[in-house]
Formats: sequence, C-alpha cells, structure tokens
Amino acid sequence: MLWYCGFDAFLQFRQKPEQGIFLHSLGDLILDDHDKIIQAFIGWCSLFLQTAKGQIIFLGYSKQKRQNSMTVCSKVPKYIIQIECGSKETFLVTLDSKIYKWSGFNFEKTLPELIDFNENTNNVDSANDQSSNNHQDDKQEKNINVEQVCIGAEYSCLITDQHKAYLFDSTELRLIKPISRENDQIISISAGQEHILLLTDDGIVLSYGNGSRGQLGHGSISNVVDDKAEIVEALEGIRFKAIVAGGWHSLALSEIGDVYVWGWNESGQLGFDRSMIKIETIPKLLDISEDDHFIAIAAGSRHSMAVSENGLLFGWGWNKYGQLGIDSTRIEFIDTPTVIPFDHRVSNVNCKFWSSLIETENDSTPTDDNDEKNVS
Repeated sequence: MLWYCGFDAFLQFRQKPEQGIFLHSLGDLILDDHDKIIQAFIGWCSLFLQTAKGQIIFLGYSKQKRQNSMTVCSKVPKYIIQIECGSKETFLVTLDSKIYKWSGFNFEKTLPELIDFNENTNNVDSANDQSSNNHQDDKQEKNINVEQVCIGAEYSCLITDQHKAYLFDSTELRLIKPISRENDQIISISAGQEHILLLTDDGIVLSYGNGSRGQLGHGSISNVVDDKAEIVEALEGIRFKAIVAGGWHSLALSEIGDVYVWGWNESGQLGFDRSMIKIETIPKLLDISEDDHFIAIAAGSRHSMAVSENGLLFGWGWNKYGQLGIDSTRIEFIDTPTVIPFDHRVSNVNCKFWSSLIETENDSTPTDDNDEKNVS
C-alpha cells in the first residue's frame, strides 16, 4: 500500500486521514474498483499514479480546469518505468529505453514528445568540455537508449543502457557531455538543486556539480564541473547500494545498512543538531543506535527519511508541510533521526521537493520497543 504526506495544496483527497494520522492512503484514489495503484511519482505540487491496468493518473492543479483534479493521461506511451518531474517539465522513461518529455501541465490531452538523441550523432556538446577531443570515452554512444533520468534545477543527468552517465540539457533536449569515468558502470543517479550523485556497480559513490553547501562531499565547498564526476574519497573502501540527493544535501546507504550524510543542515536534514552543524563537507555516519540497520533512504528539498530492516520509518529535517508524516502545527523541525509513529510495516520510502511517499506491507509493526525514539 502507498501513503502520501507533505505539501498538498494542489492535491485532492476524497477523505481526510483519521485524527492523529498525517499520511494519506493512496488506495482511496482508485478510480476503478477493479484496478489498483502500483506506483506513484512525486511531481511539483502534484502526484502521478500508475495503476495495475497501465493507466497514468495526474493528481494536482490543472490550469485548464482551474481547480484541483484527478486526470487520466490518455496519451501516454506503454510500459512506463519512471516519471521524473522538474519544476516546469516532466519526463517519462519506458521499458524499451525510450525517453519522452511533457511540457506544461496539460497532461490529459497532450502527447509527450519522444526525444531521439540518435538523430544527431554529434549530439554531445564538445564546446562544454575542451578536452573531449583528446579522450576516446567522450565520444557519444552510437545508439542512446535511456535507462534512468534525474532532473535538477541546475544540472540534469541520464544513464544509458551501456551504464554511462551523461549531463543532459532538459530544456534544449540534448546531451552535453559524459560525466562518468571511462570504466565506470553507473547503476543509479540522483539530482539535487545544484548537484548530482552517481553510484557504480562496484558500490562507489561519485558527485558532480556545485558544492556551495558541501553537498559534493569532497571536504570543501568547491565545484566539480570542469570534467567528470569525482569519487567521494571519504567513502572509499565502503560498498554502497543506494544514493539520494536532497535539495543541497546528500545521503548514501552502505551494503551493511549504515547511512552516511553530508551537505547543508539548515533544517536538521543531516540528522544532527542544526545549531551545532550548519554545513558538513565530508560524509558523516548517521548517529543512530547500533540496533538499527537500514534498507532504504530518501531525501526531499530539506528533509530526509529512512526505513529500518524491521520496518520502522525514520524521519528528520524540515516538516513545515507535514512531509515527515507528523503534525506540522506542533513540530516544524527535527534534527535527529526519529521514529515516525505508524501502525504498518514500511518497506520503502521516496521523497522529493516537500513531499514523501511511503510504501507499506500488509502486516502491522508495533513501535512499543522504540518509544524512546518516537515523536511525542
């Protein structure tokens, strides 16, 4: 089951959560009694829902209807595996490694535009990398098939089916340059406001972009934009299985379930006292009890969440819109990892902007043994 919390001024839920519960069940949004929601994607002040029958439903503000609405997107391609939203555009990636773009917010009747990087074999802009002529690996692949895309305010990136990462101009729809190293096999990417995190199949974490708030993890606030993404050296020797970029902060999850954080801590989004730590330029092990090992991590603009192996949901950072799943009128900031009271076993979490999506299993998980870490 999927649950939502956070900014909802443009969303429309049929029923309000029970008193004391601050997560909306997306199961209440089913349009067809014989269909169910299997996946959801956070947009800018909106949600996209994917159903078992292959429908894509847009839930949010519609300029055409001038009101909050649920809209069935009837002109989408089949077999969508990712919907990635920027503030002004939306991208779709399909199972056959094609990428499409929606401009604007008329999702009901607008056909997404297919982006074909193969129309121009010189698509990569070598002017942005003066050394590209001297490096064989800077040549664009002959056939660009997209596996994943991430859209940030300053930088965007995509991974091809050859596991190479390219900087991507989301406005002009062109590849700028490769930012993964020649021998790296990139399996995951994540974009913040001004930076990108990359993860290799060997569990190595790299970063690229602006480092103004320490979000690159290189021990300074310097930028990494001239050439390729650089290894986060402080994490070398540790194998990682997940990375997420928040607005100006970063999280990485090791294979043994430890969470490392770095970057901006203005709202406590690193999980440390925000009066003591403003910026952390080197990855820091999150200070949680030794009994907690994690299976999933997520980061929004200024908040973070994680799921422990026993199904508990943790949250910390900014909560102005209830994006941590707790009462925003009582608690606006949490600067230590805190168990979010929730009578369901959590299996995954995803955050973006000012919102969070929580995925649960059918069985409940008692939180009595964790009262000392619960929100009071």
